[in-house]
Amino acid sequence: MPPIQMLRTPVARAVQRAGPGQARRYLESGFISTRDSTGATETGSFLTTVRVGLAPDGGLYVPKGGPPTLTAAEWAALIPLGYQERAVSLLRRWIPAAEVADAELASMISSAYDGFDRCGGAAEQVTPVRHLEGQQYLLELFRGPTASFKDAALQLTPRLFAAATAGGDTSFLVLCATSGDTGSAALDGFGKVGVPVMVLYPVGGVSDIQKAQMAAMDPASTHVVAVNADFDFCQTAVKTIFNDGAFAAKLSERNVGLSAANSMNWGRLLPQVVYHASAYLDTVASGAVKLGDPVDVTVPCGNFGNILAAVYAQQMGLPFRKFVVAANENNVLSDFVDTGVYDLRKRSLSLTSSPSIDILTSSNLERMLYTLADGDSAEVAGYFESLATDRHFEVSDSVNERLTELMVGGWCSEEQCQATIKDVFERTGYILDPHTAVAKFVADKHTDEAVPMIISSTAHYGKFGDDVLRALDPSNAERLLAGELKEPVDLLRHLGTLSADSPPVHSSLVEVATAEPKHKEVVDADLGLIKASLEAFLTRAGL
Repeated sequence: MPPIQMLRTPVARAVQRAGPGQARRYLESGFISTRDSTGATETGSFLTTVRVGLAPDGGLYVPKGGPPTLTAAEWAALIPLGYQERAVSLLRRWIPAAEVADAELASMISSAYDGFDRCGGAAEQVTPVRHLEGQQYLLELFRGPTASFKDAALQLTPRLFAAATAGGDTSFLVLCATSGDTGSAALDGFGKVGVPVMVLYPVGGVSDIQKAQMAAMDPASTHVVAVNADFDFCQTAVKTIFNDGAFAAKLSERNVGLSAANSMNWGRLLPQVVYHASAYLDTVASGAVKLGDPVDVTVPCGNFGNILAAVYAQQMGLPFRKFVVAANENNVLSDFVDTGVYDLRKRSLSLTSSPSIDILTSSNLERMLYTLADGDSAEVAGYFESLATDRHFEVSDSVNERLTELMVGGWCSEEQCQATIKDVFERTGYILDPHTAVAKFVADKHTDEAVPMIISSTAHYGKFGDDVLRALDPSNAERLLAGELKEPVDLLRHLGTLSADSPPVHSSLVEVATAEPKHKEVVDADLGLIKASLEAFLTRAGL
């Protein structure tokens, strides 16, 4: 049987031309940096790419051969399966069995997704699709241990990383920056496999619950540092440290190497492809669409990894028709999709109620541009050199044409976000978190009544209790100001009484809301201070 009919974009046509041998060629082809025109950064191994994380030239690793494709019959065979079985089948096509054997991959997936039922429902669903209203469906990505979509990847990625580093003489430290959710998910996931993790987050740039989640982690193998800066500084600091040869040599004296947990790491991005594919299969299983019918996708976007994973699922053969980039007031990405111009010259980062997308410099956009530029690494490198030096770039006409065929953008103000939370709750009884409200507001402008729209619901509403309560009822704002709902646990308990039509309050959130903080370090926006803190952590961890 032929592959499912795909959206007729240049990217999709290129995948279709590759034919049924695509999966085999992908597994043989290895990875290369988005900025590499000489082959100097090539890795022939999936696990090596997971271990290294970030390419040495500052680019991101991408598969040279492109995604594997499935036939309609192969997709159909996945419909009756649970999430874990789908994950085994789909990831098997990306990961060579010579590197991760069938039984090992199945065991990793089983342990990673066991217990994704913290908000009720069947654990085998992991990321269930729920009808919201009309043609709109919510992909509930917050049922893992830290109540955000990051868990869907960061419970599996550490297990892949452990396999990638097993038996070597070098110990590894995972270093990442977070605008809210990556931090706690990385700390939890890597902590379970005994890999030390250091997380940087911006002071005032995460919610109280997000901060409490990170602060509650075991300090024996985790290190959390608040930085007096914004997320972009934290993310740039991580990239700078990765590319600092002298510092790498200094760490090498300790037999320590660095790796990444952000979606800059291919091993973090790949598991996200699975939940987008599974969401489409769930809409088919529910009868909302027939296999091969188109579906649109809306994702709240900051670092671009989540929506890029959906694009990769499309390239595997699923008929995702339109990708909607939903931004908050930091709307550089939605502006870029509309104009082809990425411009930071007159922008400063705004702190909003959706902090996980309070990002101006989007890392994974680089992988998307590499695809749209047909793998022209010199073109991609030029864009990001211009961004680094001039704080803007404009893509070529051909890349812009492909981009606008594939995606549309929109953004949501703080007032519109709050109004959306209130409106959806009053009409449906469902409580949205602010990130999902941003996506819902933008999705409303692009939903076609003939085509279902899957909206990524990326976090549990309890992680942003004060903002949600203010949105639902002005009297809650008065109670918050009066101190009646001052503590995070009080917010959570109150939220839990509001709706029987929403997922219940996530059990792990209540636990961290009452836990004594174990991480309290704060440093100024100084790379030397961050490096010193990293080295102190290594000493404390015995490395």
